[in-house]
Amino acid sequence: MLEAQLINILRKLDFLTHLVSRLLDDHDDHNRPPLREGFVRVSRIGPYQTKEPTMANQDPGTVNSLTSDQHVIVEFETDTSRGIDVAVDGVPALAVSDPALATAVLVPAPTEGAGRFAFDFTPVDGAVGDVQVTITADARLGADVANITRTVMFDILPLEATLINVTVRAPEAKTAAAAPPPVAGAV
Repeated sequence: MLEAQLINILRKLDFLTHLVSRLLDDHDDHNRPPLREGFVRVSRIGPYQTKEPTMANQDPGTVNSLTSDQHVIVEFETDTSRGIDVAVDGVPALAVSDPALATAVLVPAPTEGAGRFAFDFTPVDGAVGDVQVTITADARLGADVANITRTVMFDILPLEATLINVTVRAPEAKTAAAAPPPVAGAV
């Protein structure tokens, strides 16, 4: 009984702390700490979507594209319907729709705070295809469970040539033998 009362008091205190913080910020999300280089801020867990962009400034819920020689750190937070950061019970779970194509591993969040997390999405070398990462968190502190989920979608694209590397060998003396025949289709 005492534990339940303590949890309830902590929830109210957390709510008031975030409310005061939001009021002082005048509801301006530009006062948030900047992300470290190489990190992108993506949509928040829950049925409510954030105003913040996902990879490549896409709207939440769109597919994020990358190739199998890239990886991306995805930052997410758990919020109330009014956008107040709140803690969840334990650590969110990640489920990858096709582990043969990619992995998703929780990593330390680049910014500290209640309900802030990050994961590293890494495609398998040579992988091509669509992958969804489902984030599940227990929104209810204590013994009861109230899971919330959010899915982040990725499209792993085939590798494409982006440049031509040229190697010029050292000059050699000509021999009496005929030059090699040209390659078919070459000009």
